[in-house]
Amino acid sequence: MIQSGKGTPAEHHPEPAFLNLVSMNALFNESMRKAQICYALPDIIVRCEPLPLVNAPVDDVKALFDNLLGMIFKTTPNGNKLFLYVDIEKGKLTDNPLSEQFENFAIRFYTNLTTGDSWKAANAGALSRASEIISRHNWIFGVNNIFQTGCLFSITVKGKFE
Repeated sequence: MIQSGKGTPAEHHPEPAFLNLVSMNALFNESMRKAQICYALPDIIVRCEPLPLVNAPVDDVKALFDNLLGMIFKTTPNGNKLFLYVDIEKGKLTDNPLSEQFENFAIRFYTNLTTGDSWKAANAGALSRASEIISRHNWIFGVNNIFQTGCLFSITVKGKFE
């Protein structure tokens, strides 16, 4: 029997989940500013819907966006201007003990790049780093081949809006 310091049985209380809520909006914008310095981006159109707060270290979310944006911005677009549209869709959350606080959000990155197996091979390191970060937080990562305008990346995260 587990005893507390006063000789009485200790009650079992689950530890509250540690919350380190960070703004994906702020970190996406920070990564965008960094990408504009690192890559020549004179002809780019970016639209990003509001992103949620997530329970993750700031460095992980920054590194994730740095990786994803780096892969997009170093690739030549179809057409004259590169565009990036980040949309979000709220889903149901059924298996999280904090379900009253968090919901699933599918974040999708649409662009006019052409990607395929050779693009994935050229970006294998960055894709691996992004996948590693995403798996640490039990998020879901999808990478699609696109030959015209389409969804390149999708990430499903657990989060909430303020």
